[in-house]
Amino acid sequence: MKKDLQISNFNKIIHFFQDNIEEIIESCPAIIRPIMPSSIFSSEQIEAMHLINRNFFCFAIRFNIIIKNNMNIKFEERSFRIIRIINVNEDNRFLQIFAEEELAHA
Repeated sequence: MKKDLQISNFNKIIHFFQDNIEEIIESCPAIIRPIMPSSIFSSEQIEAMHLINRNFFCFAIRFNIIIKNNMNIKFEERSFRIIRIINVNEDNRFLQIFAEEELAHA
């Protein structure tokens, strides 16, 4: 995703919220990419936590001090739980946010 970090590629709008999905804390353009659990977790964690059938995504956004690990993301009708936030190159320009999609149980 590093080469994608150009403003013109930030073509999806995502919303950040905490407990109440109706109360949006922040909205911003983003890049969204699906990722494999092995990008975030060790093979032991994947097996122990039964992560193989879960959907994980990486969101890239411009740096924003408001965004915290205890928030969730809403994109269109989908919700994601933030797992980890990385300040890319530690230069306060971009954030990579790893999140798990919250799937509705039938």
